[in-house]
This record gives sequence, C-alpha cells and structure tokens, in this order.
Amino acid sequence: MRIYLDEEKLHYDIFELVRTFVPREEICFSGEEDLNLVIEYKNRKASLYKEDKKVELSVPYIEEEKLQRRAFKRAVLKLLEGYYKKTSPWGILTGIRPVKIVQELMDQKKDREEILERLTKEYSLSKEKADLLYTIACRQRPYLYPIKEDSYSLYINIPFCPTRCDYCSFPTILYKKRDYRKDYIKTLLREMEAMGKVLKDKKLETVYIGGGTPTSLEKEDLTVLLEGVKEDFGLPVEWTVEAGREDTLSQEVFFLLKEKGVTRISLNPQSFHDKTLKKIGRVQNNDRLIRLYEEAKEIGFDCINMDFILGLPGEGMEDLEYNLRKIKELMPENLTIHTLSVKRGSKFMERQENLGGERDLIGDMLERVHRFIEESPYEPYYLYRQKQILGNHENVGYALPGKENLYNMYMMEERQTVIGLGMTSNSKILYPNENRIENYRNYKNLRDYQNKIDEIIEKKSRLVKGE
Repeated sequence: MRIYLDEEKLHYDIFELVRTFVPREEICFSGEEDLNLVIEYKNRKASLYKEDKKVELSVPYIEEEKLQRRAFKRAVLKLLEGYYKKTSPWGILTGIRPVKIVQELMDQKKDREEILERLTKEYSLSKEKADLLYTIACRQRPYLYPIKEDSYSLYINIPFCPTRCDYCSFPTILYKKRDYRKDYIKTLLREMEAMGKVLKDKKLETVYIGGGTPTSLEKEDLTVLLEGVKEDFGLPVEWTVEAGREDTLSQEVFFLLKEKGVTRISLNPQSFHDKTLKKIGRVQNNDRLIRLYEEAKEIGFDCINMDFILGLPGEGMEDLEYNLRKIKELMPENLTIHTLSVKRGSKFMERQENLGGERDLIGDMLERVHRFIEESPYEPYYLYRQKQILGNHENVGYALPGKENLYNMYMMEERQTVIGLGMTSNSKILYPNENRIENYRNYKNLRDYQNKIDEIIEKKSRLVKGE
C-alpha cells in the first residue's frame, strides 16, 4: 500500500494501523503517484482510492493536538474498514499496553460509564474489548495502588534453549551447538552482585526468571543462580521461574526450585496436539508434561501457569476444544492465552508462513475461549498486545481468585521499577513524583553483554540512583 502523509508525528501510528489490515503487504510512504491512501493533516482530510473511485473524509478541527491526531486515526480507520469490509475490534489502538489507558482514567476519578464511552468513541474499541479492559483494570487496582516507591522487581534472562521453536523471535542461544552457559552465568552473577549493592535500601517484591529456558541450565549453575538471587537481593514475596520445556524438567529440578524459594512455575504446552508441535519444531512429550505437572503439584507448587497459543499452523476449532478440555482437567492456577504473532527473526517470518486460514479463525477461537472462561472460575487479570498479531487481537492472562501474578501486572502496567539482568533484558526505572520512566536495555548479543558488563553496571546504577 502506498501512502501520502504530511505529518511526521502520525507516521508510526498510521503505519501500525494500516498494517493491521494488510499484514502481508508492503507499506510505503511516498509523495509519488498511484497512491492508495492520502492523509492531509494540514487540510484536515483523509482520502482512500479504490480502483477509479475516491472516498474522502473531512476531519473536524480540534485545538488539542493529541485529540486532533486521534480524530485523524479514526478517519483512517473508517476508510480502511469500509475498503476491506471488516472491523478492527481494537479500533485505533496499536500499542502494547491498552489497560494503562483505563488505569489513567481511573486515576482521574472517571466512572465506569465515562471510561467505556471514551474507549468506544475516542478510541473506536468494540464494546467487548472496552469491557475486557475495564474488567482487568478493576482486577489489578488493589495490587497496583498505592504505588510502592521503595520496592522493585527483578527480571533475569536466561537466553538458552535446547532447540528453537519456529514461532520464536527471541535472540535465543542453542547451547547444544556451542555451550556458553557457564560463562554466561559468571557474567550474570557479576551483574547481580553489583546491582544488589545499588538496590540494598529498596525492597525486593517479585522475581521473574525467564528466557529462553531457565531450566536448561545445568543443576550446578541453576543452584548458583537461585542462591545468588537470595544472597544479593533477599527473598521475594513472589518468585517465578519459566519451566516451559518438558525436555529440561525432572522431579529433581522441581525439588531444587522449591527448596530455594521459588513460588510459581510456568509449564508451557502451547498446544497438546503432537501434529502441531511437529509443525512448529517444538520438542515435547505431552504425556510426560502432564505427569510433570502432577508431580510439581505433589511437591507443593500451588501456583502453576500454562501458556497456549491460538492460531498455530493447521489448528482449528476442534483442536481448540481438545486443548480446552485438557485445561479443564488440569486447572492450572494461571492460564495465559496468546494469539500467534509472526515476528521478524522467527522461522515463520523467514519462510513467509501462510496463516490466512488461521487468521480468519482467530476471532471465533477467542470467542470460544471467552465462553470457556465465563463458565470457569478463571478471571482475566492482565493483557498485552503485540505487533503482527493475528487478526489484530490480544494476549490475556487468567487466574483463579487470589492467584494473580504480581510481576505480570507490575511490568505490563508500568507501576513498579523492574530491573532487568542478563543479556537483552530491559530495565524500567520509575520516578513517580516526576511521572517519568527511564528505560535501559542490556546488549542483545552475548559477546557485547559479556565484554561490556562494567559499562552496563555503571549506566544502570546511575539510573537507579537518579543521577
């Protein structure tokens, strides 16, 4: 699609909005001929050219620039919906954290009716998505407020995996090709020790060890890592370790995690269908995974998350029904339903995986999940969206009452300082009195992370100290 736009500030938003309708088309901004979409911000009009016809919308003048830009996005959305004969349930929203909008409106003491009206009219959300955001914001509110200025959370990245799934876009290191795990842990422990000293006067609340596959570490290295967390930062209220790969797990691993203070693990089937797992290059024995889940419960883990992905190649409604039956049998305390996102860096993107049929089914699949949730004790407690997500939908975390994951809420709603440790990890340092967030990302490749660890520690320490 070729677009003319005379307002640079709208460039990113218009690109992302158009991409939700044409995810596989090239989108370019140009002043040349053969344009499909013309947005004249200065003249307050937007036009879409369809074959030999032109559809034009005028945009009323609004003095506040932020509201004026939203009005333009609504006009473009209306043109696109008319052209492609489909509606966008998320309206003009293209960001990752839509629940934040509701939290900010609640901060302004807006009531439910006004918030829902703003979401549906100002942002063009469907009633269902607006209700979902409001429900989640209400669920989060008691956990997020008042903001604890002197507390923080940790995210620790372990970037290793035994194999790489085809949908994965993370900078994962396959240690079976060349094993850098021990060297990585040495560098990570240096960063942990240094940041522990910087944070000694603040209170650690949650820890999330993700990846990659943290349980792919050798027992010795995993032990040193877990002990290092306690020694450098203290014992958190909530401690999650992603244990997503069945081929890295055993009773021995579960006993180690429990002994060191881990309170929550994440076992991630993604699907219980062997044919699907084979298609996506995921090594997994589903029968053994279920046995491991039962063993983890017997060992004493009373909060286990399971991830599932909707829209995986070849999966339809019958496959979803089977997965939902398995979920009902197991009833993990946390359940995260992802919509497949095809990102740059994944094998799906490299081979231009054709997911047209799956994209068409996503809406029906999400509606079926919604009915399943309504008939269960689960309630939604956090939500986020991703670029290139099928059907322009969302990822939602559900929890049994009282089993909400604090880290997920703090991270997604940006209501607590989160210190990222390890390669690629991102830190978000909150300055609530200034209504400001500072971001710092560690280097994305192993060589730079290891060679520049002193620089990383120095820069991040200065941010934490507010220097």
